[in-house]
Amino acid sequence: MIDLYHRLILKNPALALFVILCLVGSVGYFAKNFRLDASSDSLLLENDPTLNDYRNTRDSYGSDEFLVVTYTPQDDLFSEVALVNLAAMKVEFAALGRVESVLTLMDVPLIDSPRVTLSELAEGINTIEAGASPELAKQELTNSPFYTNLLVNSSGTTTALQLNLTANTGLANLQFRRDQLRVLRKQGLSSKQQAELDQVTFDYNRATEAAQASQADLIVEVRAITERYRAAAEIFLGGVPMIASDSIDYIRGDLYTFGVGVLSLIILLLAIAFRKPRWVILPVLTCFASGTVMLGILGLLDWPVTVVSSNFISLMLIITLSLCVHLIVHFREQHRVQPGGDQLTLVAHTLEQKFYPCMYTGLTTIVGFGSLTISGIRPVIDFGWMMCLGVVVAFVLSFTLFPAALMLLSPGKPSAAGFDISEKVTGWLAVITRSLVKPTSFAFVLILGIALLGISKVSVENRFIDYFNPETEIYQGMELLDSELGGTIPLDVVITAPPFEEPMVDPVGEYFDDLDADFYDDFEDDFDDEYDEEDAGITATSYWFNTFQLRQAETIQQYLESVPETGKVLSIDTTMKILGFIAPNVANDDFLLSVVYKSLPPIIKESLVDPYMSEDGNELRFSIRMYESNQTRPRNEVLTEIRDTLVNDLELGADQVKLTGVAVLYNNMLLSLFRSQILTLGLVFVAIVLMFLVLFRNLTVSLVAIAPNILAAFAVLGVMGLVRIPLDLMTITIAAICIGIAVDNAIHYVYRYREEYWVSGDHNQALGVAHDTVGRAIFYTSVTVTLGFSILSLSNFVPTVYFGLLTGLAMLVALVANLTLLPILLGAFTPFEKPAISK
Repeated sequence: MIDLYHRLILKNPALALFVILCLVGSVGYFAKNFRLDASSDSLLLENDPTLNDYRNTRDSYGSDEFLVVTYTPQDDLFSEVALVNLAAMKVEFAALGRVESVLTLMDVPLIDSPRVTLSELAEGINTIEAGASPELAKQELTNSPFYTNLLVNSSGTTTALQLNLTANTGLANLQFRRDQLRVLRKQGLSSKQQAELDQVTFDYNRATEAAQASQADLIVEVRAITERYRAAAEIFLGGVPMIASDSIDYIRGDLYTFGVGVLSLIILLLAIAFRKPRWVILPVLTCFASGTVMLGILGLLDWPVTVVSSNFISLMLIITLSLCVHLIVHFREQHRVQPGGDQLTLVAHTLEQKFYPCMYTGLTTIVGFGSLTISGIRPVIDFGWMMCLGVVVAFVLSFTLFPAALMLLSPGKPSAAGFDISEKVTGWLAVITRSLVKPTSFAFVLILGIALLGISKVSVENRFIDYFNPETEIYQGMELLDSELGGTIPLDVVITAPPFEEPMVDPVGEYFDDLDADFYDDFEDDFDDEYDEEDAGITATSYWFNTFQLRQAETIQQYLESVPETGKVLSIDTTMKILGFIAPNVANDDFLLSVVYKSLPPIIKESLVDPYMSEDGNELRFSIRMYESNQTRPRNEVLTEIRDTLVNDLELGADQVKLTGVAVLYNNMLLSLFRSQILTLGLVFVAIVLMFLVLFRNLTVSLVAIAPNILAAFAVLGVMGLVRIPLDLMTITIAAICIGIAVDNAIHYVYRYREEYWVSGDHNQALGVAHDTVGRAIFYTSVTVTLGFSILSLSNFVPTVYFGLLTGLAMLVALVANLTLLPILLGAFTPFEKPAISK
């Protein structure tokens, strides 16, 4: 194999380079199909049982796919000028392709402006648009249990326009069939079913891509409309679709803008470190080729990049650059030792010496990222596989493209001695490691203790508002929705009837005792014949829609409103309060309740009843908006408390209560990811130790070499806990990244230290040579990547900022730990025995 490699790569470098570049170009051609995926489907836990509840709730009560436009005019909200502008905006929004309807304060039904009777309500709906008094409407909307802090804030200065989006039934049908086939796949699919699954998945991906493009275009159009009205009002855009679309826009912008910035800074730092164009051009060419191949593979396989995996190119850059820097440093070292050596000898020796440590760094990095593939969350699984494949690509190109290109150059003169900051730093760390063993060891024990303290404070949270800079429009809009319009993130609490329970009716049988005489006179002629005993209907046949059980619904409503993290809560109890304006005794009289229910105009039922109660009256939905900006407790704690209170304190059956919605789905996803990462982290360390055993043939060395990995991972997680950076969809992958980074450095250092120890038999001398050679490569890689990724801190997308800073921190911790703690442990616990040489 070595001979074949020499003949193909080193002895025919021009041909090899040509073939490699052709392959890179051929695969890279498919990068045109590279795409980002921000659909909610890409952020959900596979096989989450609450996912079906979520979809069933949407099917039964309506979709949460809507945009919200907040409108705060400079004039009084109910002035003629403000209402004219509001009506004009509504017309423009309604004309947009994907907008099915637009709900505004102009067209919502009014029953107290002035107050209407049921017969008047049946004759026609009163709205501002239909001529209702703006002053009376303001009074009703700012005091209504339904509209206040949902459609209009309590002070009557801000309103919301809800843009309901047209349901994408084609996409929903493809998703449903795909999920069906995925469930069947567990029992095994026939060849026909597998072919159908492949085709449905392909069609679903294309439909998702088209839907995202359409949604992004819609948001652009909505913002263009709002821009025309900003001179007279403060306007913000909100809603889950906008959050997803803007997140992708931020990521896409960061990929391009900061990608160029990071690459430019890396070029500058490589030029300063190595002072020769070849040591800048070759690693950059290799990094570029690695990225191009991976983008092409993702495009070829129709493998979308999500919010989670959006930084995979940056990590590819780290891994490829690390491999190239180690090759460069060793080549320069060999050139100084053999100044007259020919290029083939120098390159061959470099590759021979670095192949095994680089191969094992690649394998251990694959193990680290491979831990993500058992998370159960599709985007995280994909990220793990992407990085595993990316490591292979980086390794192959570093040992083919890089040496082939290097063989086309002459050796030149050995690097002249001069000021080299890497030499100074690694030398200083070597002195500390030799002379300050106890203080250094104590310092790391202290760091470990502080890290463990920080880890105990780590929380799992996913607040979308924290993803954005407070100066951005999206942050300010979400904050306004929280403070003035009842919250941002949807949560549904669905309460079903107990199993096998007969409908409960209020035992009080005096239906007419308290009935308003005027009200009844208005309707006795209309309803004497229409409402016989059989037709009294829903109050007698439903579990919830009767005066007895509606009191329980009121209790549930009051509790949900009392939870500090919940904003606006809407339910059938809210509807009952509205109906109380029409028929004051409706909450106490089943017959009257049945009469009122039967007489409600369709538009009132669609607005006040259908979204909150099933058609048979046996299921209730409490629609909640959760606060994003002022949430003081982890969301999981809040959701757990809600469920426990409903079951234990309000005595509902556990099988009656279902919590669903975006808040629940994302919370379940994070908890699953956290549990899987904690459970697999130990297994990853065990797997790496076993790989170290194969490489170093010594258990003690293997355990020592894993120590910097543990410290780096713990240190970063500890910092996150101490500064209150929660583990979310982006930051939770940092542990796997830390493992991959620290393992690489440890393997290179121990491999070189062992070689030098076999030569000299002296710990201090082996330490000095290892620091002066591979230690400098570790320094170059760590500092270059740390400074390069520090540019990401300028992003407006906070997860990108955290990724850049935490990755840089991981690199620095790995650098210091591998050049201080690791040699101390090697000297204390691992005397290497020189292998016997067979005669």
